[in-house]
Amino acid sequence: MMRIRVYLVLYLVVFATVSILHAQLVDNGDGTITDTASGLMWTKDAKLPGSSNLTYAEAVAWVSALDYAGHTDWRLPAGIDPRNDPNGSTPDSQYYYDCSSSEFGGLFYTVLSGTGGLKITEMWNPSYQIVPNDDPDLPLFENILGVSSSGSIFWTGIPKDASNTWTFSFWAGSYKGVASGAGSTYRLRVWPVREASGGGGGEPEPGSNQPPTHFATLDGYDGAVPLAWGKPSDMTGLLGYDVHRYTMQGAHTKLADQIQNQYFRDESVVNGTSYNYTVRAVYTSGESDLVPNILGTPVEDGYTLPCGDAESSPTLDGHIQSAEWISAQTINITYPGVSPSVTLYAMNDHQTLYIGVDDPGDNTLDSWDGIGIIFDEDLDREWPPTNNGQEGILQIFWNGSTTASQFQAFYGTWPDEVHGSDWSMPTGLTHQISTASGHVQIEVGLDLSTSPFNGSGGDVLGVFFYSLDASSGFHGAWPQECANHLLSMT
Repeated sequence: MMRIRVYLVLYLVVFATVSILHAQLVDNGDGTITDTASGLMWTKDAKLPGSSNLTYAEAVAWVSALDYAGHTDWRLPAGIDPRNDPNGSTPDSQYYYDCSSSEFGGLFYTVLSGTGGLKITEMWNPSYQIVPNDDPDLPLFENILGVSSSGSIFWTGIPKDASNTWTFSFWAGSYKGVASGAGSTYRLRVWPVREASGGGGGEPEPGSNQPPTHFATLDGYDGAVPLAWGKPSDMTGLLGYDVHRYTMQGAHTKLADQIQNQYFRDESVVNGTSYNYTVRAVYTSGESDLVPNILGTPVEDGYTLPCGDAESSPTLDGHIQSAEWISAQTINITYPGVSPSVTLYAMNDHQTLYIGVDDPGDNTLDSWDGIGIIFDEDLDREWPPTNNGQEGILQIFWNGSTTASQFQAFYGTWPDEVHGSDWSMPTGLTHQISTASGHVQIEVGLDLSTSPFNGSGGDVLGVFFYSLDASSGFHGAWPQECANHLLSMT
């Protein structure tokens, strides 16, 4: 029996089209996160012991005395007065939103894709419903929100006037000035920040040879390490990008010379061997500095899913019966931090690819509960230059009364020229979502000749899967590497 082998290679381009990439954040492994774009270092835990319920004076004293992760120069987040922020808006001259020019506002809006008026964990979907914020960097931080709006407000180091200081709410993305002088009863939280060693801080010098931004690697792929980066802040005279690799023993290889793309896939690697990667921008006037090295390690059979040979066609009723799916390959696709585990099933016969998702943590069927399949049909790791309707995203979801599906084709060049077609109703799909098992289960049949997701026995397809509980957020993502680090630049 011939079969399709679904192979996940999230080669940077695919996922970047679904969610804005902020791979500028680096988990330093010591309880701190560095924003390589701003040059700021934040504590990973936004609620360190002793950092809550502090007056302004206590907050200043506490953060000034903080010795954490080997650093003693922590401070309160700073920035310009929200009233002077060119991006800011205010409905009532009390709360200021969209103030992305300051450090807290930049973290909320620019880095973590927050929405003014919503919690940092929320966003609007295309139907203007509140859904979980799917920014991949958000899970890097811990304890940003308290149990209430008042428990999610932080002191800043930005004075409003002689007796008031600006505070920032991650419950709403807003700045508000409150009394901070002697006799003030306001007791709020502190989230420490500092300038990272060698980090930026301040605007780059105009006209200088600026390095690429947002550099990231993807770990754990079979026979390859994908890399991606953002444009420099000033591209005047930019010729291209050089990519370099260093082994742990120090051997150096220049992998690419003045390439135009903002991504590269290193396939000259040995599974199980770790490599350090860096990139620089090349200009007519010279070269930029190299960005900090990031480690990448390929893994044999990493993020590959050979489909099982279906002995018979399952009944696609939204109730996964073990006897019907006995031939399927299974894989744990649980989103980081989610419990219990979410399982994906995959098998095919000569005509149909069958996908099942079992989500025991979702007991209620809500509108937009469902799965998404983002796919690169010809595995060229590029979107088509024009809309040919052959690659993109399939969504299967509960629309409030029945199971529905929609397809959007992707085309163009990553990252600035990727476009999506209008959503359409795809053909060649059979699907059902139900809670007949006591929790949400999803069964899908994809006709390999007539559905957007098509192929033939033995084909290898680039795929990203996710499952969504609309009431609480992503429950599944595969590969989880993307959710852990990017959910973003792939």
